[in-house]
Amino acid sequence: MSDNINPDHYTKGGVETIDFIKAKMTPEEFYGFIKGNALKYVSREGLKSEKLTDKIDDCKKAIWYLEQMIQVYQTDLKILEVKAKQDEWIDDPLLDEDWFKQTSPLPYMQKGRQIFL
Repeated sequence: MSDNINPDHYTKGGVETIDFIKAKMTPEEFYGFIKGNALKYVSREGLKSEKLTDKIDDCKKAIWYLEQMIQVYQTDLKILEVKAKQDEWIDDPLLDEDWFKQTSPLPYMQKGRQIFL
């Protein structure tokens, strides 16, 4: 379905453009890409034109990218929950830090061996 946020030409060639971009980037690069696009649409909201519909479209595009960021976090959380159920933690009852560093594109804060999610 075509709309101003995801028009039909985004799937020209049989693949969604965002899926192609994701396939060509590392998880870290892709996360930076979606975060940058969210910031782009928020920061330029209202600068393209004074039309309310254009302002609304920029806000909707920012929301779309923010939702993609949320999906990345939710995926990481689900993976951690599965690992917790499988009791695959090394020495931390909440998190296998080495595994998380290797697989997550997300930044995290570390204090000693504690990870704050």
